Amino acid sequence: MTTNTSPVDLRQWIEQRQKSAKHDLATSPVSPLSVSGLLEISEDKNKSREALSLDNVTLEDRLRTGDGLRTNLAALYSARAAGVTADDIILTAGPSAAAFTLLSSILVAGDHVICQSPANNSFVQISRSLGVEVTYWKSTLANKWRLQANDVQIEIKDNTKAIILQSPCDPTGAIVPKPVLEELMDLAAEKGILIIADETFRPLFHSILPSHEDFSPSTINFGYKKVAVVGSITKAYSLPGINVGWIASRDQSIITACNQKKSFITPSISKLDETVATEAANLDLLEAFISEHSWACSWVKPLAGTTALLKFHKMGKPVDSEAFSNALLSQTGLLVVPAATYHGEAVDLRGYVSVAFGGSTEQFEAALAAWKQFMEESYDTVPTAASRALQLRQSYLCISRYIRSRKYLGHSTYPVTGAISTRCSSTSVKDTLQDSKSKLVENAAGSTLVKPQNISKHHARVLTSHVPELDTSQYKSLVNFERTSIHESTSLTTWDDLAALAPDDIDVQTRSHEITICGYVTSQRQGKGFTFLQLVDPSLKYSVQVIVKDDKKPVELSSSGQPLASSSPVDPQEQVTEEMYSQLRDIRPHTPVQIQGILVPRKPPRAKKADSKNARHTVDQNGVGEPVHTVTTHDPFVGDVNLVARLEIQAETLNPLNTFPPDVIAQVDTAFPPEGRHLQFRTDPALRRRIQLRTRVATGVRQHLVSSGFEEIETPILFKSTPEGAREFIVPTRKKGLAYALPQSPQQYKQLLMASGISRYFQFARCFRDEDLRADRQPEFTQLDLEMSFADSQAVMDTISTLLVKSILPTACPDLHVDKTFATYQYQDVMESYGSDKPDIRLGSKIKRIDGWFPPNVVGMMTSLKDPAVEMIKIDMQGTSPAESGEFIRSFMDLPTSAIYANSSEGMPGIAVYDVRKPMSGLASFEHDAALKIEEVFQPEPGDILIAQTRANSRLTGGSTTLGGLRRDVYAAAIERGILSPPEGISVIWVVDFPLFSPIEDSAPGQGGSAGICSTHHPFTAPKPGQDLSKLITSPIDIIGDHYDLVINGVEVGGGSRRIHTSDMQELVFKDVLKMKPERIEDFRHLLGALSSGCPPHAGFALGFDRLMAVLTGRNSVRDVIAFPKTADGEDKFVGSPTWLNEDQLKTYHLKITDTISMTSEPAVSLKA
Repeated sequence: MTTNTSPVDLRQWIEQRQKSAKHDLATSPVSPLSVSGLLEISEDKNKSREALSLDNVTLEDRLRTGDGLRTNLAALYSARAAGVTADDIILTAGPSAAAFTLLSSILVAGDHVICQSPANNSFVQISRSLGVEVTYWKSTLANKWRLQANDVQIEIKDNTKAIILQSPCDPTGAIVPKPVLEELMDLAAEKGILIIADETFRPLFHSILPSHEDFSPSTINFGYKKVAVVGSITKAYSLPGINVGWIASRDQSIITACNQKKSFITPSISKLDETVATEAANLDLLEAFISEHSWACSWVKPLAGTTALLKFHKMGKPVDSEAFSNALLSQTGLLVVPAATYHGEAVDLRGYVSVAFGGSTEQFEAALAAWKQFMEESYDTVPTAASRALQLRQSYLCISRYIRSRKYLGHSTYPVTGAISTRCSSTSVKDTLQDSKSKLVENAAGSTLVKPQNISKHHARVLTSHVPELDTSQYKSLVNFERTSIHESTSLTTWDDLAALAPDDIDVQTRSHEITICGYVTSQRQGKGFTFLQLVDPSLKYSVQVIVKDDKKPVELSSSGQPLASSSPVDPQEQVTEEMYSQLRDIRPHTPVQIQGILVPRKPPRAKKADSKNARHTVDQNGVGEPVHTVTTHDPFVGDVNLVARLEIQAETLNPLNTFPPDVIAQVDTAFPPEGRHLQFRTDPALRRRIQLRTRVATGVRQHLVSSGFEEIETPILFKSTPEGAREFIVPTRKKGLAYALPQSPQQYKQLLMASGISRYFQFARCFRDEDLRADRQPEFTQLDLEMSFADSQAVMDTISTLLVKSILPTACPDLHVDKTFATYQYQDVMESYGSDKPDIRLGSKIKRIDGWFPPNVVGMMTSLKDPAVEMIKIDMQGTSPAESGEFIRSFMDLPTSAIYANSSEGMPGIAVYDVRKPMSGLASFEHDAALKIEEVFQPEPGDILIAQTRANSRLTGGSTTLGGLRRDVYAAAIERGILSPPEGISVIWVVDFPLFSPIEDSAPGQGGSAGICSTHHPFTAPKPGQDLSKLITSPIDIIGDHYDLVINGVEVGGGSRRIHTSDMQELVFKDVLKMKPERIEDFRHLLGALSSGCPPHAGFALGFDRLMAVLTGRNSVRDVIAFPKTADGEDKFVGSPTWLNEDQLKTYHLKITDTISMTSEPAVSLKA
């Protein structure tokens, strides 16, 4: 429930609730200054103390007041060379008095003003009290509250007297950008219209720099003389108790009129107010709160002011903000304003609340804590807002029920009038009315049946003689489906053809360009006698404007874009019935439609300074080369689109192809839960671009590999269970006791292909592993799999490097320079230098051994290990101050995720921040001699972080060391917090010479074996040539495998190896090295048989395609590059899988659910995995 009240009513609304509010976020936009606090910030404390002395303040009543204050205020504006003097300033008793004085001085009944919305509502209320007509200049969350000057141009009338804006805006915190103000000045100057700017919050800018192109000076500083500015000491200067406002204008006729009016309202202000006024960062906390609750709320971060609008929703449906605010107040004592109460008249603000964040930080933190508790415990009880459109539709259905019971709403064609026609096709209304005649009969059971008498030729295909009688709902469903299908698809105009047309190709008089086109309607706006629609193409790439006339006559436009007189009246039979006319307005954003009409030239949109960057000539996707005249514009529902700027469609008929739920809000920046993934695609252009890029990369890979002699071969999904090292998904069959397993990879099948005479194979394979999930892992994933016969490891590495350089990287990163060859590192080298087998070498910070640097007592405090290896890294903090670096590293180590480092069995890290102001430069904990060596070897700069870590002094195994993990995570945290800049460029390296076998954590069998070791990667990897292979039996842990990993920016995106290609060698590894049981060896008999049939030497590679795309698009999670990913707990919440098996399924597959947990050991994996 929302209400529209006056400012007085709002104050009463707040006052009634303040008594029970513990946390007031509805008022107190600033923390008030005391007089002593004011003195503290004065540039001349003695002069200010004297001025503020009560002995020097006289309380006389003067008609002309504030010479000193007016001079100071004029200086604020004159700093921009506006030439504002004290005579251009009028002081009033507060901002409300300034607004009333100004408006009542220049407006009379019958005038028209255009007011920004949402914004402070007092200007609207004052204007209406004077008998002035008000039109709104609207902004929306979808456009990030950004106003467009073109919207003002449409609303200007002959009696328009003023345009009223507020910058910064209360409550959105948005500003009117400088380019928009420049356009506004041109518009106003052309018509002689006054611009009124409420700049009450103007000095409070916190999220935009003066160097930004949108940052604007005061409205009075643009050179246009007919500007009046309203300001106040109350809010921006933290002096809410000082009731001083002002009007500033360089137009003396305005100043004179205001002075005359002021003499009857507030002839002077308090001398005490004047004296104090003359002397006159909670946003981050709020942003963190919104980020934490992004599943339920969103905002556009305010650029200025001390208020913000927050939108709360459930599954995209706005909550009832009145009920929400009442629940917050009653349960937590938190007071916020339901925004529609304050600003909801012009803009749909269902679900919005207004929050003031300018009070004390301590109080604000307490308020957010209470709010957070409410979100966790009670948010589910908040109802959603009833859609006004839905209410009207329900009322209409009730009223028209009698008519609907007697007349079938069939296939119709209506001329497009009003907003949009929902019953449009290619037949006439006369035929439609005949088609819709139906006869209601009663059957023996008493149910209502429909027996059609005359139906259209389209419907005849649906309702044949084989179905003589249907009930009403069945008949309606069948015909509605047929009506909403695309007819005559061969005549559809393609969007590429539309974009390639130039205005000179169009002849309006001969109707030479009739068009039938499909797409989504995303927005509509009203003009003078017209409705303008935005039609977006099915790929959400292009858009075109559609113009609809609001009366019953066809629209004709001249080449200049101006309406022409109609050549002939419309047949009365084509008038829309009142019933249908009410449905013309029912199309919502995202509705798919088919439109028939005429292409006409369009008057180009008003040029903006940025348009020269966005306007461009391109070629169509078919490569024909015709120019495409488009301008990039922002659509609030789908994101940036390429607007066909010089043409528009004069709509004649419009056929909705489906409906969109009236209670779902789907705009750009709306965060949908997994259940709304399909809507996220509609509204998230970045997600669409990532998925589209994935398609282009995959297409390029296929083309490159096929041209290189590879054959794409699909291998089975239903496989068998074999011990390759990861847990499998089992698929039961109807044959009792028999089951398939989903493949962990196509490893065995592709080796079988090598034994089959296929020389080069590849596929984009679906793989499945029942493992615990993380950011770079899904239970099902895609890998680019390939294998080459008569090849060694270097041949495969060269093939993959060429694929990256010639296909993948140019497609994904066309502007990025990449070396044609990639550096190769040995496993032991990267583990020693970076503490990881997949390092991001762009970070630097190599690990150094510092054995013997620390005295025994320091080492003893770090670890209980005997004779440990001691290592250290320096984190280059890029000039961060020591204090900030210290705060950062302390907060990092306090994180729950950092407990693995503080509680490591190898010892706790020793951490110091280099600070030359401290004893021994902050390195005293390492003692004197070590501190000197650290400075000499590491050469730290102030603020750099030094981390020492101990570990067992033995062979390095696994994927990372404790210090390597710290290096990775500390850099990631510093980059995420904005303390460090992300590394630039791309790092692609090969890591080789991994150990062939690795120890396992316990004595459980590796690949089903009992040797206490398992294959580092998989048991089919061959040893690297040139080794003493007898160690396979005597010391397998010393054997190096012929394996290679591809690492991009610190992420292992793929790996491969040369394979064991002889049967006896493979069986030796199974039996004598891994010590697998005979029955497990038999699971591989198919492979051993193929290897014994003259299988050539071969090698291969698997590229994790999901990981690769995540890295190339700069995403931390593979879920961001997968269309329908699983959640962290392995669920697909969009479809609701996995599901519980019912009794029939259990019986069919001979299964039974028990509560007994199997004690069978899980397959062990290497420490690397």
